[in-house]
Amino acid sequence: MKKKWLYSAALTGALVVGSIPLMGFSSVSAAQGKIQPNQITLESGGTSVPYKQMGDSPYHAPVDGIISGTQGCQPDLHEFDKSIAGSHIVFTAGIKEVLTKEDAANFENSGAQIFVEIKSNGQTVKELPFELHAMPDNGELKEVDDPNTGLPFWVSAVYLNGSRNFVDLPTGDYNYQFKVKDEKGRVLDVWTPKNHKFTIIDSSQTN
Repeated sequence: MKKKWLYSAALTGALVVGSIPLMGFSSVSAAQGKIQPNQITLESGGTSVPYKQMGDSPYHAPVDGIISGTQGCQPDLHEFDKSIAGSHIVFTAGIKEVLTKEDAANFENSGAQIFVEIKSNGQTVKELPFELHAMPDNGELKEVDDPNTGLPFWVSAVYLNGSRNFVDLPTGDYNYQFKVKDEKGRVLDVWTPKNHKFTIIDSSQTN
């Protein structure tokens, strides 16, 4: 049975906007505030791409919580070529009970944080935080809901070569899962998609 975390439905603090852009995704954190009892459940998040307006577009909601940052943010791709300049993976997380910006702000206020845990051969290689999805608007970063669902979601990006947020992942197979931790680092909820493997290749080394 999944562990749960708590959030309130009332906005309790002013938003503080961060400044770490991730391919159109940016950092947003909220002022600390108290929470009221309720439950949350981790799940796959959104894309910010309005696929309903794009006919046969591949930009559907990512069932596996993972999208390709090099192939136009296509969801549910699980092989990434680290030899391509700017190659990166974007993980997307959602919270089932978070339906509004106010709900998302209160999750941020709670002191809890979502992380993606990347493992190789059963060992944790990297654990990276998620940020509430935001995009530039008239020179400021503002939260942007998934236009397909109208829901807030969180993102975490892993760049596979010397760009910002660079993580040197050797070629091979990896597993991943999402975790919620409280301010003391205790794991409160875990979401592992059915397809939770991705592969890093380096096409420059195959010739």
